[in-house]
Amino acid sequence: GCLVTIKDSRDRQWMDSSVHFDNLVGNGHFPNILPSPRLVSRGSVISIALTDTSGAANTVEINIEGVKLHR
Repeated sequence: GCLVTIKDSRDRQWMDSSVHFDNLVGNGHFPNILPSPRLVSRGSVISIALTDTSGAANTVEINIEGVKLHR
């Protein structure tokens, strides 16, 4: 397992503290979809920090999907 923290280039944390990876994204059998859209400004960078809590060799894959909003 691991803990995850996400922030954007404006240094806004997406959560109060690190959360367990499965609680945030689910797993292969039961993926978690965020309950509401998250607006990310054009040109922003999303930083994801992972902290290993298992001591085992793990592979983590995160896919971020979205749509471009036109003004």
